[in-house]
Amino acid sequence: MHHLMFDYLLLVGGLILLFVGGEGTLRGALHLSKNFKISKFFVSAIIIGFGTSLSELTVSIGAVLQGKTDLALGNIIGSNTANILFCFCLSHTHFSYGNQGDEK
Repeated sequence: MHHLMFDYLLLVGGLILLFVGGEGTLRGALHLSKNFKISKFFVSAIIIGFGTSLSELTVSIGAVLQGKTDLALGNIIGSNTANILFCFCLSHTHFSYGNQGDEK
């Protein structure tokens, strides 16, 4: 029972740290855009995009260092495929259902 309670505590703590880190990253990106007078969208897209790809980069570098190049290649291909399909599905959903009020 003690072990299970510790696991739940780690889960809740990890979620809290994830939220705090995400908020800090977003606030930092917006502060950066304000200081350099660059579009908020541009700075946020670059920083958030890099942050979401950092985990794949870390796994790929670790795999290459261990000599598992097939894992690195699969990670890169899989990640890019998932991101492209997500963007296509999101844009399709937006343009298919988002403009229904414009039709008469």
